[in-house]
Amino acid sequence: MEPRFSMSIFIKYSAFRWALFLLVASTFCYESAARAPAWKPERELGAARLSAHSLQWVVVPDEYKAKLSKSLDDLTTVIEKKGGAATLWENTNAPTPKRAIIFEIDAERTSGFAIRVDRTRAYVYANSAKGFQSAIYEICRKLGARWYWGGDIGLAFLESGNSWLPRRLKGPKAAFVQRTLYPVGSDFGRRNGLTGKYSFNHNLSRIFDRSAFEKYPEVFAEIGGRVRPPTGSPKYDAQPDFTEPKSVELAAEAVRQHFLENPKANSFSLSINDNSLYDESPATERVIAKDGLVEFFRARPNYTDLVFRFTNAVAEQVFRNPDMLKTSQGEDRYVTALAYYTTEQSPSFGLHPRVMPVLTSDRAQWHNPDYRAEDKALIKRWADSGAERIATWDYYFGAPYPYPRQFSQWIGESIPYLHESGVDVFFSQLPSVWGLDGPKAWLTANLLRDPTQNAEVLLNEFYTNFFGPAAGPIRSFYELAELTRNEREGAASWIKFYKDEAGIELFDLETIRQMRSLLSKAEHLQQKDGASDCPYMQRVEVVSEAFSYTEAYARFHRSRNALTDLALAVLRHDQPEQDGMALISALGDYQTAKAAFVELSKIITEKPMHRALSQFNKVMQSDPLPLALGALAKTNYGSADIVSENREHISALLTALKSSGTRRCNLVKNPELAAGAREKRNFLGPEIPEFKSWKIQYRPSQHLRLTTAAESRHSGIRASGADIVALSQRIPVSSEQHYVLEIEAEWQVSPDNRTRVQLNWKSADGSSLGKDIIMRLPNGATNSMQLLRFALTAPQDAHELNLGVIANRQAENDFIEITRIDLCELTPAR
Repeated sequence: MEPRFSMSIFIKYSAFRWALFLLVASTFCYESAARAPAWKPERELGAARLSAHSLQWVVVPDEYKAKLSKSLDDLTTVIEKKGGAATLWENTNAPTPKRAIIFEIDAERTSGFAIRVDRTRAYVYANSAKGFQSAIYEICRKLGARWYWGGDIGLAFLESGNSWLPRRLKGPKAAFVQRTLYPVGSDFGRRNGLTGKYSFNHNLSRIFDRSAFEKYPEVFAEIGGRVRPPTGSPKYDAQPDFTEPKSVELAAEAVRQHFLENPKANSFSLSINDNSLYDESPATERVIAKDGLVEFFRARPNYTDLVFRFTNAVAEQVFRNPDMLKTSQGEDRYVTALAYYTTEQSPSFGLHPRVMPVLTSDRAQWHNPDYRAEDKALIKRWADSGAERIATWDYYFGAPYPYPRQFSQWIGESIPYLHESGVDVFFSQLPSVWGLDGPKAWLTANLLRDPTQNAEVLLNEFYTNFFGPAAGPIRSFYELAELTRNEREGAASWIKFYKDEAGIELFDLETIRQMRSLLSKAEHLQQKDGASDCPYMQRVEVVSEAFSYTEAYARFHRSRNALTDLALAVLRHDQPEQDGMALISALGDYQTAKAAFVELSKIITEKPMHRALSQFNKVMQSDPLPLALGALAKTNYGSADIVSENREHISALLTALKSSGTRRCNLVKNPELAAGAREKRNFLGPEIPEFKSWKIQYRPSQHLRLTTAAESRHSGIRASGADIVALSQRIPVSSEQHYVLEIEAEWQVSPDNRTRVQLNWKSADGSSLGKDIIMRLPNGATNSMQLLRFALTAPQDAHELNLGVIANRQAENDFIEITRIDLCELTPAR
């Protein structure tokens, strides 16, 4: 008989089996857990992840340890900040450790890197130090690390950053193959993926050197009727004669030789020297002055076709040899050439594919809608030129500007536009003053990697993550600086206000006060948050310190302007008592403000975060003291009323000025600037009058006009539309002798116009004893003839004075008119 089936028995039996299973399983799990090593990372549902806090080792091939030492320090710092404690694995004979990041050489990998992670190890594969370095910082980024500034203070972490390493990761391909912010190429550049790749600086002086001149003098430029031997300087050597076939041969041979000697080299620069000195022979004239008319672009003669025909011809000779086309590593080669100043315009013909043009532009000037539209169109024309690769050289300064030169809006617009247009090589000068430049370098580095990112999102991250509770006022500080520049900088011009002592006038006293108020608010918020010693507060202090330099310089410049304006007023009318008191007061204010700025600038620039400001410290500043003393001599006040370190010298000079003793004047020849015949020096023009005993030098420009003074038409000089014009004369002088220089002039000067009176003292052997700018004409118009009187003392051992009046960067309606220049030797009454 078959046994009867009982449901109740089945249920009891099944329950017993299930209970027994759970008991065994729990015992097994408990024992397994007890045996599990402490390093084993916590397993999350659906994935095995290696957490940063579990890492203890970094294993690197011996041959890469030295090259990657700084990057490895950054990696271990990030791991430590995330709770781990990784150190470099030195026991090469032991088995590969767990809880490690292991760098392995992948000989088949040509570029980039790959990362694979299991539950106990992360493997990084690359075939170069550059590949491993990129991997290190990609890991750091995935862990939420950001280096917003240079230095250790620049490191911050995203709150949303991962605490584990991604399981698989390939090196992301950056949109720009070259991403250079020079000279931010040290720690900040390394940490943010900035990289150099191609060579394209001014270079023709290295090809057309002294040895080439001795063999082939015909390839050198004829200027002013003569050929000048080269000095080896890219700043002062003229461009070669680009029409001479031998020039092409010499350049092509230089390129070939470079590639043969450097098989890994991917580029050779054929960029013009850093000046506007071009050949003036009939052959060059036929290229530049077509049908007798010179073409100008951005008010400068257009030499693009002349230069890039030469570059095309060199490329044709070099790359007809297939062995020249690629490096020993299979990378394409190029000859590069700056589309710079006189060669900014696009060519009227196609470029050889292996010619890489480098477009130079200050896209901070995109605040000007006309310039922005013109520049965008120019980029498109170059992109359609036939070149395989297009580069750009921008001017993102930074130092030597002494104030926050902010233009995040135009960085956020121009970089994506360049990328969309096919530009993928980026170079910019950015000597960063971190406190003044704020987000500039970090924003640029991120957009160069991926221009599709939203600039506003990146800026939000920068301010919020880097400044914490002070994010609001710090952002307002930088945005006020940017708004001020956008609204006040005016018409675009070449790197506007670069090394310009008066550029600080963009920021009036009220704006500077508002900016300081925002920094004070940021400091208060940090202290209120109880974070006075945290990184947030330290960063606010960096901004505050840097801006104190701006404030001190602004005070110095305002005091200089006040003293200059008062001296000019004194020289226009006679109120001896009132004018003398005001002059003494203004002179004291100026000397106090100058001394304070000089002292602060020394202290500030010793600190690493502000060191780049030393570039502005080197900018030659005008000194209104000679003009002030020349005006003070008209009043009843003397040196006894002046508080100065140079009181003894000032006393002697004022005594000589006020004395009724004799004066030997007319040391300047042709002081009335009597004009002779007119001449046209070359095909560029313009036609100018000759002034006997005076030397006139100028840079040709579209709107340049050099004539006699408007009233007389037979004497005096008037200059307008000048890029740069210099009127000078060499005058014999005596050591430590007192002089008075008088100039009668009228002018209109716009911001960025650097018209000045300059002295260059020489010894008997021709050595320079120093240069002085005794006046930078203030912005504005005189509306009538103004007397300028300067009290001077020749330096010890002075033998000659080169006296110059230089007009530079004149805007559309600017001019200077001079009717008399004279120098008198002062002989005090006995």
